[in-house]
Formats: sequence, C-alpha cells, structure tokens
Amino acid sequence: MTGDKLFAETRACTVKYGDPEGFVRPLPETLVFLDDQRRLVAGVIYLATEKAACTMLSRWEVTVSEGAMLIVSDASDVIPEALARYRRLTVIGVAETMGRLYNSLSIRLAARSGDAYILNDDDLFTALWNDIQIRRPLSFGEIFNRLKQFKNFRGPYVRMAVVDFDVNDIAQIPFRHAVARLHELIADCFITISSNEIVILMYSEQERFDGWLSEEVMTQISAFLGRYNGRMGVSHSTTNLVNLGCMAAIAKQTSFLGSRLSPVPDRRVYTSESFGTHLIVDMCCKYFYESTGMADLSNLIHPAVLKLHHYDKEKDDNLVKVLNCYLSNDRNLGKTGEKLYMHKNTVVNKLRKIRQLVDVDWDSSMTRQQLFISTLIVDYCMHIQGRSI
Repeated sequence: MTGDKLFAETRACTVKYGDPEGFVRPLPETLVFLDDQRRLVAGVIYLATEKAACTMLSRWEVTVSEGAMLIVSDASDVIPEALARYRRLTVIGVAETMGRLYNSLSIRLAARSGDAYILNDDDLFTALWNDIQIRRPLSFGEIFNRLKQFKNFRGPYVRMAVVDFDVNDIAQIPFRHAVARLHELIADCFITISSNEIVILMYSEQERFDGWLSEEVMTQISAFLGRYNGRMGVSHSTTNLVNLGCMAAIAKQTSFLGSRLSPVPDRRVYTSESFGTHLIVDMCCKYFYESTGMADLSNLIHPAVLKLHHYDKEKDDNLVKVLNCYLSNDRNLGKTGEKLYMHKNTVVNKLRKIRQLVDVDWDSSMTRQQLFISTLIVDYCMHIQGRSI
C-alpha cells in the first residue's frame, strides 16, 4: 500500500472501516498527516517492513518539531530501535486489524494533541484490552503498572464480565448507551467495546468470593439487556492479572451455558458462582469427545441417574430435575420446593419414587457428588448437545 493511498484512507477511516461505535474515538478530523509536498507535518501510519519504513523516512523531509510525529507499524519485523536515528519519531506497535489500529492510534494522538479530549479510564482499558486481545506477551508487572495509571483503579481483586447480543443486525445495538447504563449499575469497573461485545473489568480492594453484584443489580441489568436480547456472563475473581483474557473467555462461556441450561426470560446475568460447575462439566465433556471421538456421554453418567432419566422419558416425569435441585440445596425439602415451585409434599413424593427406583447409599457424600454431576451431564446432553440419551 502506498503512502498516498494510505493517507487518503486514514483521513476517511471513520467512514471506511466500520461503525465508529466500535472504536474508542474517531481520529480527529483536523489532523493533517502529509502536506502537498509529501512532507510529514503531524505523523503517518505506515504498515510495512522495517526496510520500507526506513526508505520512506529517508525520502520524506522532516520539518516538524521534536516529538510531533508518529509512525505506527504492525509489521512483525519492525524494530523500533532500528529507527532511532529519526529522533523526532515515536514508534508504536499496534494490532494487525484496522479497527484496533485506529483505536490505538486515536488514543495516542489525542494524548499528544492536548485539546482533543482527556483520556479516561475506559480509554486506557480499551488500549490494554486491545493488547490482551492480540495476545502480545504481557507480564503481571506490566499489566499492574498500566492499571495503576487508571484514575480509579483499586485492586488487587478483579473479575471479568462479557455482554453479547443474540441479534441478526448488530447495528441496532446502542453500544454507547449500553456502556453508560452499565456504568450506572455497576460500581468500580472499566468498560470497553470489542468485536460487538461489551467487556467489563470489575475491581475490589476486598477479597470477595461472591456477592460482587447484588440480586437487585443483576435484576436491573437483566431488565436492560432484555430490551436488546443481550446476556452477561461473569467470571470468578482473581488476583492474577495475566489471566484477564482467560477470565473473559470463561465469562462468555458461562453466559452461553447459563442461557441454555436455565432459559428464564427475565434472567440475563449468569455468574460463575451459579454456573461454575456447569462450566467444569462442559470442559470435561469436550475433553471426553476430543480424546475418544465419542459424542455419546452416557458412559459418564451414573447408572442410577440413567435409570431415572429413562423413567422420565417414559412417564413424562421430572425426577432427574428434582434430584438435581434436592442435592444442590443440601437435601433441604423447603428450599427444593421453593426452587421448583412445588409443594413440599410433592417433593417428598418425588423423592420417595426416586428411592423406589434406585437403591444407592444416600448417606455417602461421594455417591451424592456422582449423582449430582450425572444430573448436570444429562442436562448438558439435552440442552447443549441437543442429543437424546
């Protein structure tokens, strides 16, 4: 790509390279990169090899003051130190995609211009998340030092959340409005837009294993996301900042599993506290398929649960569901009935039928764990795989 063509496309980036909603900011319209004599007067984007970058610099006259120019290159063989003789230049490596390139460039140019806008914490998080997304090696120390530059960051405990939307036309999603609303509902967080998803980093000074989002807040978030058929997955907390990308992937998969295993219309927030075991089952089932080539998961299910499942299919009953709820609520009849919207006597009758059909050691914690996990695998087969056992 020639310098002239790239210059022309750069000036039109807010039109040519997708919805500006997907970028941190559009490039300032008043920036001039090259004058009529092809001299560098503010900066230049150059996607090329190191040799071509040096050749370009030797051809174009340098006429600006110290620190006023900028070269951005995503070529893997470009070494910033090789351009050190051009003392007025700042060389920055950025992502390979145009969208991410303009994200990074607009942040850095705005930081230089002084009158464009003041970088806020979401802008800084966007730049950090872009680096994480392109899998550039980031150490714990580097991430921590970048987070310390955020005005409001108070760690060390963090957790990730991802919001995605199940719509045919993503253009109908008002991303900026969604970000503003989520900031109103979630305290202590940074938010960015990435690949048609909203990525959220929540932070806390105190160690909290659950309760990061209250039931009231999750209800409000669910009501808002319901307007756009959105859903949110939330990871567990960590102090290992190197794992932010992994935690976001966990949050997204938690959202996927939760929306299919617990399809309640007014529920749009799925947390690792509620669906962490389902996530482990998901990973185990995928590993089983990858290692054996078998999609049939019946061999992983306890024979007693298989028998109950076949009874449910034959009699149109729900004994497996009752067993799952009974075990997950510490065998508390009242809580089980409340969760299933059943009278306590109905729960007692269901459990009596289960005991008649299967003879297991109910006092063994290991047996109860096997039965519980087996009920999750049955649910997984039916609602994730869409398979009949």
